Amino acid sequence: MSAIGASTLIRARFGIPIDHDAGRERSAQLRAQADALARQLDGTLCAGRLALITGPSGSGKSLLLRALSRRLDRWVAAPPIDHANKAPTIELLAGSIEDRLRLLGACGLADAHPLVTPAGQLSDGQKARLALALAFEQAESIGERCTVLVDEFCSTLDRATAASVAASVRRLVRPTCRFVCASANDDLIEHLRPDVLVYVPLEGTPEILTRNDSCAHIPGRSCPSMSENDSNETVGTPQGESVSARAPLTTMPGSPGCITEPRLRRRSSA
Repeated sequence: MSAIGASTLIRARFGIPIDHDAGRERSAQLRAQADALARQLDGTLCAGRLALITGPSGSGKSLLLRALSRRLDRWVAAPPIDHANKAPTIELLAGSIEDRLRLLGACGLADAHPLVTPAGQLSDGQKARLALALAFEQAESIGERCTVLVDEFCSTLDRATAASVAASVRRLVRPTCRFVCASANDDLIEHLRPDVLVYVPLEGTPEILTRNDSCAHIPGRSCPSMSENDSNETVGTPQGESVSARAPLTTMPGSPGCITEPRLRRRSSA
């Protein structure tokens, strides 16, 4: 009897289809799911608001971000920082020195030394923070409604720095800008305080939750309560900004200007 390949054994053990056509069908299903979820997220997230996509590695967070980018007319991504870039970090941004320091400081680059270090010589974590600052600068320069998309948000940072950057990012989101990030680190929920949370499991149906919903079903997590400052926020929603392609939308109390689809959750009629 011929030896059975290791990959075949793994497929049989974990129920992964051996037929390549079945594998392609699965990939097509995941893409269709990402497209549908991107449509829902685009219709749910208001201008001036922030969304976090979280879930285990390999669950399809990046696939969802790419699907969302295909729906948008104006979007900005954090640019990669080439290791050969010899320009000092501070020189990569435009505007006044005060504006540059404001953006870099909010993104976690407040120390003087990295500001004058060639960008290509920064650590991976510092490059990620610089890329985030460049993305927000580009969004501000557009001057129209746009969406900032960041994959692997704060994934290369230590948890203390990640928490600080996540808290600062909320202050960078302007009324004309939406911010959507993806991270497997669900501890960012407490610090980022997203207006919309997208949970993408490895198996099962992804969910979109707003600030009023409980995310206790996410392993080890529960959504923090809105602070007094949160409840007093009044970010307007430009006409036509949040239009769902699937179902009528309703305004959720306690989340000013934000909307959610009734289909996304099961609620008691009591």
